[in-house]
Formats: sequence, C-alpha cells, structure tokens
Amino acid sequence: MILALLFACASKETGHTGEHTGTPPAGGDPVAGEAIYSSTCAGCHGADGTLGTDIGGVPATDLTFSVPITTDDNLKMIMKDGIGNMPAQLSDDTEIEDTLAYLRQQFP
Repeated sequence: MILALLFACASKETGHTGEHTGTPPAGGDPVAGEAIYSSTCAGCHGADGTLGTDIGGVPATDLTFSVPITTDDNLKMIMKDGIGNMPAQLSDDTEIEDTLAYLRQQFP
C-alpha cells in the first residue's frame, strides 16, 4: 500500500544506499510474507510493487525502487508505524519479519 512511499521517505532520511544482499533476513518466511503482502500491501503497491495508487494526493511508492535502498530496520518501522500518508499496517513482529523476507526476495 502506502508502504512504498514510506520506504522511499525513510531511505531519503537515512541516506541508505543499499546494504542488504537480496536474501531474506534470518527468521522471516517469504512464503508467509507473500500472503501478507497480497492482502495488506498489494492494494496500493500492486502485485509487482509498481502500482502507486494515489492516497491523499500522494502516489504509493514504487517498491522496486525503494525497497533495495531502504534498510531492514527502516522497512520494519514503516510497516509497524507508517510514514507520510501511509498508516501503520502490521503490528505482529512475525508478520513484519515474514513480509520483510518477501520484500527482500521480490525487490532485491
């Protein structure tokens, strides 16, 4: 959903230039994360991460661009707390880890 917008904003704030290796973080289940992404995020970001549905006058961020340049900690924070026009989406730590694993696998 607006998750992508938040990813881009967070990465701009931190200046992160992409330190992850494209592999899912330890502990996260990308298969479970895909189901969570499909039900929670794809409505705004699209199945492929590029939809950019307009929320409050701001299009959702393109995840194919923002995920690779955003740290795991920032992605987790965005999913849990929201950012910009994107409200908080997930509160369960396992769901956050699973979704992060899926994001890292899909958008290296």
